[in-house]
Amino acid sequence: MKLIPVLGLLVLFQIGRSQSVDSSNYYEKMTHAGTLNWLRVSEAVPIIIDELEKNGYGYSGIDIGRLMRIDSFQYLVITVSYGDQFGFIFRQGHGIPVKRSDRYYYSHDDQSQFQYVQVESELDTAYRYIQVKKIPRNIFLLDERCYWYEFDTSGKNSFPVSKEVISNILRADIRERLKHVGGK
Repeated sequence: MKLIPVLGLLVLFQIGRSQSVDSSNYYEKMTHAGTLNWLRVSEAVPIIIDELEKNGYGYSGIDIGRLMRIDSFQYLVITVSYGDQFGFIFRQGHGIPVKRSDRYYYSHDDQSQFQYVQVESELDTAYRYIQVKKIPRNIFLLDERCYWYEFDTSGKNSFPVSKEVISNILRADIRERLKHVGGK
């Protein structure tokens, strides 16, 4: 008789686990019923810093907006770095429709094969696009396009991919990248 309640709890646990939203399934959880938004760099930076601290990297070694020379001709602005050991670039910009293929480069341990376009602006609002042909191995790309969520402006409805859920997916992506630098 005691086996039935335990079995019921196991079934509920498995159902709850199968419905959890993570980086492997969140594109399938989009309802198309809410307003779509993305985490912006101003929201991502505190999350990156928090994950660095939680993984044992001291606050005093964390830099924001560090300019890194990657060769004799090119510089790269690193969104958040830990000294000269490693850093994260939060690539800004998004579009519709959202596509699972936007996460393509997350499936590669070596992101150095990817190109990156950095925008340089001048005081007179002129823009220059600088193509970085090879990202250093210790710099990790995080792409705003991948951190979308749905919400209801009235606050009455909740959605599977909420701002909290997508923030947790960003955290998981950061932790995964930290493994490549010997995460503490």
